[in-house]
Amino acid sequence: MTAINKTIFLTFPNASKSTSASILINPLVHKIIFRSLAYKGAVDEYIVLQSDLINGESVGVAFRNSSFSSSTAQVVEYHFTQPTKISGTYNFVLKKLDGTTLTLPAEESCVFIAEFVYIDDNKHA
Repeated sequence: MTAINKTIFLTFPNASKSTSASILINPLVHKIIFRSLAYKGAVDEYIVLQSDLINGESVGVAFRNSSFSSSTAQVVEYHFTQPTKISGTYNFVLKKLDGTTLTLPAEESCVFIAEFVYIDDNKHA
C-alpha cells in the first residue's frame, strides 16, 4: 500500500453551517486516515467534523476554543468497501457532540491531515 498525504484547510464563513473543499486523488483509494484535526473558534466546546467525503461519517472531534487553536492527536480511519475515486468538491459540516448542526457566529477555520491509501500497481509488477 502507498499513501498520498494532503493537508486540508477549511474556512467556515460567518453564519455558515458548512463549507466545502475540492480534493483530487488520482489512484483509487482503499482507505482514508484522518490525523491532527486543529480548530479555532468563538466558543469553548467540543465539535464533530463530518463530511460527505466519507458518506457523512466523522472526520474527527476537536475542542473549539476561543483563545487558541486546539489540536487533537487522534487517528480516524475510514475503509471503503470498493476502491473509490476521490475527485470533486466535498462538503464538511460542524456539529455539536449531541449531533445538532452548528451555525457559526463568526468566521472560523480548521485544518487536518488526510492520508489517502491506495495499492500501487507499479510496486507489484
